Amino acid sequence: MKGKSWYKGGMDSSRWIINANICILILLLIGCGNDSEWWSQIQFVDSTYLRAKTEYFIGDTVYILFTGEHPHSEVPDDFLVEVLSNLGDHEFIILTPFLSGPDTLTNPRIGKIKTQEGDTLYLENNGILDVKPGGDTIFVHSGWKTFPALDTAYVKRR
Repeated sequence: MKGKSWYKGGMDSSRWIINANICILILLLIGCGNDSEWWSQIQFVDSTYLRAKTEYFIGDTVYILFTGEHPHSEVPDDFLVEVLSNLGDHEFIILTPFLSGPDTLTNPRIGKIKTQEGDTLYLENNGILDVKPGGDTIFVHSGWKTFPALDTAYVKRR
């Protein structure tokens, strides 16, 4: 008799699990029907801000382009991003609206920062990104919860 009651209890719990899975599936399907899509992208670009770029030389100015949209939040006019090097330097720069950019870009924000060869860890925010003398990978990222984005590039010797 114990076996039958255990089996019946097992059937009840498995039926409950199936019902819970069906409810979760329905909620997921309802949530997927939401038309409020959002996206953001940040990338290193050339000086025209129109073509993606993955390599620079030490001493060059690095150009950054952000585009994105969100149905419930506007992209701020002054968009703060962080640029980092493997040397340990990190600089905060403000991206501003790209007024002369093509209409195909959505909410474009642009900015630039100069690179220089460094040999120690720099903790000051001086507007110049110090990179390793032999070459370095640099990163730019947006810490905005609404507009997350990341890109990398390589800075090399001439």
